[in-house]
Amino acid sequence: MIQATGLTSTPRRNQPPLVDDLTFEAPAGRVTALLGGPGAGKTTALRLLLQLDRGHGSAFFRGRPLHRIRRPAHEIGVLLEDVPGHPGRTVRGI
Repeated sequence: MIQATGLTSTPRRNQPPLVDDLTFEAPAGRVTALLGGPGAGKTTALRLLLQLDRGHGSAFFRGRPLHRIRRPAHEIGVLLEDVPGHPGRTVRGI
């Protein structure tokens, strides 16, 4: 299971954070999707979860804090953008 609590991105100058206090659970063995329009913060949320961007909050993978996992991006399957080579592939088609 993946758990995220209070994920908040570091705001850019005079702008609110793209992700502000996001909390969610992704059960083991299930596909979990973050849905939203362009600029909604989906990619930022995943980058915060995987500690690829700076921010605040905590994340756990199988009960372990993600900051204690050497390379969390190697443990968690994440699709950050389009599937290369499959431009017609959508969430509805899976």
